[in-house]
Amino acid sequence: MQLYPLATIKIPAHRQRRDFDPDRLSDLASDIERNGLLNPITIREDGQDRVLVAGERRFKAIQMLDEMGTSFKCNNVTVPAGWIPALTLGELDELSREEAELSENTVRVDLSWQERAEAMARLARLKEIQRPEATPGQIAESILPDHAAPGQRIREALLVTRHIAAGDTNVAKAKSLHDALKIIKKKDDAAYNTQLAAIIGLEATNERHSVYHADCLQWLRQTSDRFDCIVIDPPYGIGADNFGDGAGKYTAIDHDYKDGREETQTLLTNLMPLLWEVARPQSHIYVWCDIDLFHFIRGRLEGAGFWTHRTPLINIKQEGGRVPWPEHGPRRTYELVCYAVKGKRPVTGIYGDSFASAFSSGESHSGHGAAKPVSAYCELLKRSCKPGDRVLDCFAGSGTILEAGHMLGLRATAVEREASYYGLCVQRLQGLGK
Repeated sequence: MQLYPLATIKIPAHRQRRDFDPDRLSDLASDIERNGLLNPITIREDGQDRVLVAGERRFKAIQMLDEMGTSFKCNNVTVPAGWIPALTLGELDELSREEAELSENTVRVDLSWQERAEAMARLARLKEIQRPEATPGQIAESILPDHAAPGQRIREALLVTRHIAAGDTNVAKAKSLHDALKIIKKKDDAAYNTQLAAIIGLEATNERHSVYHADCLQWLRQTSDRFDCIVIDPPYGIGADNFGDGAGKYTAIDHDYKDGREETQTLLTNLMPLLWEVARPQSHIYVWCDIDLFHFIRGRLEGAGFWTHRTPLINIKQEGGRVPWPEHGPRRTYELVCYAVKGKRPVTGIYGDSFASAFSSGESHSGHGAAKPVSAYCELLKRSCKPGDRVLDCFAGSGTILEAGHMLGLRATAVEREASYYGLCVQRLQGLGK
């Protein structure tokens, strides 16, 4: 260990760590002043320059002490203000420098996930150049020898750094590596589903069910089909397209449609007369809605000719839902359904006006911000339908009605405007048995 003037130590560009919490640096400086410096920084000599290899947090904390003219001890040696103790490793090549720096930052206060991913990816690329005979697994093990699945960790680091380098701001701003990977997967899935939609065309059918890629208003004006029951989940008019991530629960789950109050009311006003036309003379309709629009929807249904139930049905979401105020709560755990009748079609039985639903073990949101569980759709359809009846959802989203209708022996029609979600519906259709 030797003492060097602080001013002679240079910090190279492209250091792995770029995020330094001032409060934590201040705490470290106070600790060094009280208890001494346990480990000197590490430097390499490059000609006349002394370049920092490891210990940038300690270096910055000691700079704070220097600004106050404060000395400290290291290995029982008093270090005066303006000086810093250091170990010299000699001149290191780029690979060795990266390894030393990553080890230093991993053992002590960790890098941000973005910095850590970039450091691992850069180190992997350097090792590939210097050890062309090594397998990807060997390279990963040499970087993360004590980690489970090191190969997967390195692949993830390479993936996210490619997206960040390409200017993907959503990935760069993710709260964690896990969230960044979820965002990337959502984008990849959407791209695949959009491509699938283009390949399939505007219609996909099997023996019992049909999926259409179309705007619901245009499709309703053109179709000659008639339905025994309609279940729709239109926009709620609550600005869901501007919601946050629900305190982390809905990372990478987006609302890819406009959800303003005025746009939603205009849509529903134009929609209800068209639903009356495609509903059979004896039929039922269920409209998922927010509390603020329940009476508006009732009025539009009645204006179209439907006989509406005065109070809503209540769906209790067993997994909970979004948290519009993450710092103040509460979590949204219920949704409303407006129920109406055309003609005098009876129900299959008397059920309560509240019911619980949850996603099954193999079910997911599939990246759709308003996905409903199959159990929720089954709960509604079983009240109104018998096997063989025709059912419609013209805001199909991820295609929940297809699976629910199939389970109940119904003939389901799904209409979806967004190409990526239409692709999801097609996949769901293809996954159904006969």
